[in-house]
Amino acid sequence: MICNIKYIISSAVHKCFCLTSHTCFAILKNTDLLSHVCSTVPVVKPYQCDTCDYSCNMAYILKKQQQQHSGERPYSCRQCPYHSIALALLKQHMEAHESLTAVTCPHCLIVWGSPKALVLHKNHLKKN
Repeated sequence: MICNIKYIISSAVHKCFCLTSHTCFAILKNTDLLSHVCSTVPVVKPYQCDTCDYSCNMAYILKKQQQQHSGERPYSCRQCPYHSIALALLKQHMEAHESLTAVTCPHCLIVWGSPKALVLHKNHLKKN
């Protein structure tokens, strides 16, 4: 559903004419207008995950969600066997290769940027 927000430009008070099932004609402060619109207009999330009840409004976000279920990790490190679900995580990992404080996990040979990151990784391995 589309919301048509009309407001009075000459003052800090805005009138909202939402195209919802009711006519609200709310008079709001500038800071409250966006939260009002978000609360009155239903959010459409057409992309539904087949594995869980997750839904979103963009296809690429759903693809990332499904990669978490499938274990697919399309981004791989050229220097070690590390694979990532997101490019940003791979870039963070690559910084560990360039860092002087980089440490390697003795169990899986993944390079971590700091000893603290290695400790967190080992704790994660113990839980799983």
